[in-house]
Amino acid sequence: MGGHSGRTIIEQSWRRSRLSGVDPSAGIGSLPRVEVDRESRLVRAASPVLDQLADELAGERFGLLLTDESTRIVDRRVGLSAVELQLDDISAAPGTVYAEDLVGTNALGTANELGTAVGVVGDEHFNESLKLFCCYGAPIRNMVTGRVHGVLDICGHVSDQHHLFPPYIIGAVRQIEQRLAEEAGLSSMQLLSEYRAASARTREPVVALNDEVTLTSRAAQDMLSPSDYAVLEDVRLRMSEPETRFTMTLVHGAEVRVHARLFPGGGSLFRVELAGDDPWAPGRRDRTLDGTVLVSGDPGSGRTARARQILGRGPVRTCDAGEALVEPPGEWLARLRTALDDSSVGVLLENVHLLPEFVAVRVLERLKDSPVRRLVMTCRAGADLSATQELLTSLCDEQVTTVALRRRRGDIPRLVVEILAAQGHGGLRVTPTAMNMLVGQEWNGNLVELTQVLRKAARGRHLGDVTPADLPPRYRVVRAGLSRMEQIERDAIVEALVHTDGHRARAAEYLGVSRRTIFNRMRALRITEHDTNTV
Repeated sequence: MGGHSGRTIIEQSWRRSRLSGVDPSAGIGSLPRVEVDRESRLVRAASPVLDQLADELAGERFGLLLTDESTRIVDRRVGLSAVELQLDDISAAPGTVYAEDLVGTNALGTANELGTAVGVVGDEHFNESLKLFCCYGAPIRNMVTGRVHGVLDICGHVSDQHHLFPPYIIGAVRQIEQRLAEEAGLSSMQLLSEYRAASARTREPVVALNDEVTLTSRAAQDMLSPSDYAVLEDVRLRMSEPETRFTMTLVHGAEVRVHARLFPGGGSLFRVELAGDDPWAPGRRDRTLDGTVLVSGDPGSGRTARARQILGRGPVRTCDAGEALVEPPGEWLARLRTALDDSSVGVLLENVHLLPEFVAVRVLERLKDSPVRRLVMTCRAGADLSATQELLTSLCDEQVTTVALRRRRGDIPRLVVEILAAQGHGGLRVTPTAMNMLVGQEWNGNLVELTQVLRKAARGRHLGDVTPADLPPRYRVVRAGLSRMEQIERDAIVEALVHTDGHRARAAEYLGVSRRTIFNRMRALRITEHDTNTV
């Protein structure tokens, strides 16, 4: 088996192991274990195949190990109880992550790392504890997409390396891959059936998505852009309830309502219909402002952008209440009165919650005496308003609330296009994969944060594609399913790796944790070298 693996593969794996900070003399008998999903698609597909292999290996001194895509062992079969004890001694049991960057060169981790079958014999193992074993691992792939679902490995004593393991394991892998394809096919067939039924019932856009297929009706093709599909994919990955409804704004500005249904296997069916309850929603062009509107929201949530959209395309004069705190009140009030007296312009009165009491009284008197036809005020949501400020905002005919960017992911593709255009990068196209990453962020800094990220991603270019590699490192991941604490933890690890030029052992020291901890968390949070590439 050593010849089959190739010396080059082993040498390169040892180099990666050293760069990952793996200690070849460290004991691995107490590697941490995590809970295993016994009902996962991989385990269900592999179990009958492993049952058959276990019968064939009964009484033999070999073991079978199955890992998932994260190189976590999810199933184990042995021919003798003595082999079971040997595997326990090296933590080769369900729940243990056997990644190459944790334990060094081994048939499970290295096969997963390279995506190809690998044999590792005796001294070819990086860790001293594994040198008594000969192992052969082969990746289990999705037959349509090529994605690696896991690795199947056979292991035995180093003296048994003469056995012809490759055809034995590869034959079993092909059976598992076929069973996975059949199960995925059943899921896709159900999704296809539901898609056809929904398409026949309505002329509205219908979209069906799962890991293998994307189905779109002609109406969906006409209405949705690739960036809009990134939003739907983000919703699919986050869905936990059988059905959900939400509103999103398409890239071209139209607001739509979406009804989503979740199906077994992770597939989702989306029905899309035009919304329009909000007369001031982006994309609406059928109403002209004739009165006063209050726009409230959190900092960075787009208050100013929404206010300007409501005011329309005509000239706008802006008076920021914050400026009344630093300049003579009389000058500021004179500028506001001039704007309010000019019927040819719209007036944007920003941050009314910052108005000094004396100035707020004068503004209130002016608006009571002579209402303005095109005035929009903005205010921070939840601000502790004075009585005068509350009276001022009560003069507004309507109120619009902007929400945090993470609560309106459907707006992100349109906002990305608009922000790039405003920055002078209107010729750039954000690839669907990069857009999917942007949609999946938390955006605690709202539009300000998004604008900064896009400025860095564009890097002065005016044409071409913005790809994941163009995004700052911490944004090169789809964060679906991460808790807030996990997001903070992930950002801290990425920052430490960037600070240490990708050296994991030094990053662990920088964070004040053990190497084993940072390796485990990187695997759990799916942090790769691409996340720490600052080029």
